[in-house]
Amino acid sequence: MYTKIHYFIALSLFLVGTVAGQDVKNNKGYFFLEPELMFGTVVANYSEFPESDSRKSFSLNIGRLKAIPNLQWTHYYSYPTTGIGFSYSDFSNREVLGSEISIIPYLLINLSKKRFRSWYLKFGLGASHFTKYYHGTENPTNEVIGSKFTWAFQAFLYRSLFVTEKMHVKLGAGYWHSSNGHTTLPNFGMNSMMVTLATQFFTQPVNRRFYEDNHFQIDKTKHFFLNFRTGLGVHELGGARGPTEGPKKNVYTIAFGGAMLLKNHFRINTGFAYRFYQHYYDQITDNNFSEFSDHPVWNASNIGFYLGVEWLIGHVGMEVAGGLNIYKPFFEKHFREFDVSENDTEYWLKRLFSTRMGLNFYLFNTNKLPENNVYIGAHINANFGQADFSEISLGFVRMIK
Repeated sequence: MYTKIHYFIALSLFLVGTVAGQDVKNNKGYFFLEPELMFGTVVANYSEFPESDSRKSFSLNIGRLKAIPNLQWTHYYSYPTTGIGFSYSDFSNREVLGSEISIIPYLLINLSKKRFRSWYLKFGLGASHFTKYYHGTENPTNEVIGSKFTWAFQAFLYRSLFVTEKMHVKLGAGYWHSSNGHTTLPNFGMNSMMVTLATQFFTQPVNRRFYEDNHFQIDKTKHFFLNFRTGLGVHELGGARGPTEGPKKNVYTIAFGGAMLLKNHFRINTGFAYRFYQHYYDQITDNNFSEFSDHPVWNASNIGFYLGVEWLIGHVGMEVAGGLNIYKPFFEKHFREFDVSENDTEYWLKRLFSTRMGLNFYLFNTNKLPENNVYIGAHINANFGQADFSEISLGFVRMIK
């Protein structure tokens, strides 16, 4: 139940954000439909990985080229594209791995500041449904995906091949990752390296002058903010392999810090976060671990420093953050008991470094620089790349005059 709620909220934020990210009064741009063919290979990330010869995917992308003259971020990225991709993927092993059906909102950034002979960078984050996943008796060899619903992340680089006023053909390559965020075990995650061919069909001719006359003055004023958030996460106790079918318990988070906004759309966030792991607390009290039992609440806690970046697109913020775990005493016992690796280097990397990725949906349009703003977020949190828990958060941002 917790898992479905997290993915539903995350997908709702993305879908609403795709629409809300537009400037309502100047809703200009070029609508398009884009079929996309992808071919590649699944990257095995453990020794008994199920057989898979290749991955084949088809996507239908629907979006808009953001030719909006009076927005800072659209000029800075030379008129980017926002859209939603509806995808179907086959892993050449339907009996064990099944198929993946995805809905992934995305941002496509023009790197060359021109329409012709350009490079593009794509980031997408959404949700997937797997037709086959782990089951103790019916599908025990699939430890890649442990649940019906997962997060889905894409990062692709494209190059223009052929461009007209109503059509744009691109060749690309990139990375596709799907994981349930440690909410259901096992969860090694599905990783794929793909090449792709995509063709955009615009409903009206794209005016070339938007690229030739892009002399908009970017506001370089720095703005400073205070940022407070509280989060409710969920996960199962264990490592990527299990144990399976365990109870799901909460991770509670409080974070406070500051932020600096650059060029009215790029925000650097930093601060400190406190987390309390219900699973850790129950392990300590139920098993009476002598080294932790005197202070079970404190030993089930985590204090960390974070530093991240957030791209602000109207009502939506795309956030990526990394951090250092200053205090996390129970993690060593957790790692030694559940992690498939006993490597000390891997332990210290996961013990020290945390990562966080997701989206925030803001009540007020961030491009208008409101003095106060509130947001709802959906994120996946990890220990040096290995999923830790999925989280829903509520935050408040205040500008410092």
